[in-house]
Amino acid sequence: MAHVAKYTKNQCGGLTRHYERAKNHQGEYLKFSNQEIDLERTKFNYNLAPRRSSQLKFIDKRTSEVKCLRRDDVKVMCSWVLTAPKDLPPDREREFFQAGYDFMAERYGGQKNVISAYVHMDETTPHMHFSFVPVIRDKKSGIEKVSAKEVLNRQDLRSFHTDLEAHMAKIFGREVGILNEATKAGNKAIIELKRGTAQAEHSQLIENIEAAKRLLREYLKKMELAENAKNEALSECSRMLSNAQEEEKGIRDRLTPLKTEFEARKAITEHIAKCSEENMYPDYVKFSRKGFLVKEELVTVPKEKWEERYLSSRELEGLVHAWKLLEKGIEDLKQSSLYEKIRDLEAQINELTEKVKIGNKDIARVNKVFRNNSEIANAFYSAEKALSQNTKQYKNKDDR
Repeated sequence: MAHVAKYTKNQCGGLTRHYERAKNHQGEYLKFSNQEIDLERTKFNYNLAPRRSSQLKFIDKRTSEVKCLRRDDVKVMCSWVLTAPKDLPPDREREFFQAGYDFMAERYGGQKNVISAYVHMDETTPHMHFSFVPVIRDKKSGIEKVSAKEVLNRQDLRSFHTDLEAHMAKIFGREVGILNEATKAGNKAIIELKRGTAQAEHSQLIENIEAAKRLLREYLKKMELAENAKNEALSECSRMLSNAQEEEKGIRDRLTPLKTEFEARKAITEHIAKCSEENMYPDYVKFSRKGFLVKEELVTVPKEKWEERYLSSRELEGLVHAWKLLEKGIEDLKQSSLYEKIRDLEAQINELTEKVKIGNKDIARVNKVFRNNSEIANAFYSAEKALSQNTKQYKNKDDR
């Protein structure tokens, strides 16, 4: 038994990864929701088609070689699922799939259109995914073009199972069970094929929704972490700046009295020194001579004037002392932990600034992805809507 489905380019990514048994972000093999994979048997899977470096790149290459409309709804890949008959001996399964591959490759334009033909031996029933680019030559222009509608037309679907059964009979010398009550009549075959297509599309839609949900959760988590790191860094910077300002204020408070005292003493001393320089012997000084043989010249200064001069000298000494205290205070502050704290503060601020930059880059990258890739930003919502519509259509088909 075989059934076929048509896919757009956006749908090909998940399917081709499923065919070749790629893994998702959780390290699990990609599969449809209703499939069970026996990982012990995955190693027995094989591909009958020519090896492609990338299935998606091959699709892009082949569609670029022929006429292909650049629309999102264009079906660029068709895929037949050929299931081995239940009564087929296991030792002839590969021969069966090879015969099926040869039949479909020739029917749909040769190996130049074949994307892949993976045989899955690790699921409930052995089956082959024969995928190809639906290329046909235009009847009017004679140019090759992509058209799934014309390749898989009504006549092709009506005759497919009958032709495949005849081909298998030549290989095996008997009928192998391709034809059944559903595939003998053309109309029933089309209905069953459409139902199979709807099932595949429904399963793929569910898978796309789950992938979109996972991707959305990852981006939201990254955005949250980046925002938290940014807020934490800003809070830490604010706290450290406040501490630095408080320490600076304390330093200023300790230096202000010393500076005030120093300036006052300096002003007094400068005034007295200036007066002394202008008149070494003021008017209140009296001169006299004393002695018999050697006359010694004496200077007499009033008591209050002498005390004034003495106090000025002491003021000068106090000024020097205050200056030394000021220098010692400044040196003590330099030797304190303040400069170390400032250097540590600068280093921490630089580190936090880098964290903020990284956080901003993460947020900008996430915003860019959502802004430039509408598929990611709208995947969840559009997929949910499409799933609802598809489920209703699928239910209506079952009811009929």
